[in-house]
Amino acid sequence: MDYSGQREKKTIAFAVKAFDLAAFCSSQRYLEFEEPPIAVDFHVRNVTEILGLAHKGTPDDEVRRLWFQLSAELSEKTGKRISPLTPAF
Repeated sequence: MDYSGQREKKTIAFAVKAFDLAAFCSSQRYLEFEEPPIAVDFHVRNVTEILGLAHKGTPDDEVRRLWFQLSAELSEKTGKRISPLTPAF
């Protein structure tokens, strides 16, 4: 996905997350995305760096790819769809 700015990224990501949760409530399934439409804001970047998945200066696209890869691996290991859009709690 190509976004014009950080604020727009967060708005779009939130809208998609809300739609995904609504779809889950009605169908008990999460939507399937080719890549997680998450904004790499301060919080996402900070957690990514603290976990050692990336370092300062890692491009946003690489951070998104890392989280998509992590969610795919967790989905495979647990046998459950782990969406990078939804909280784990």
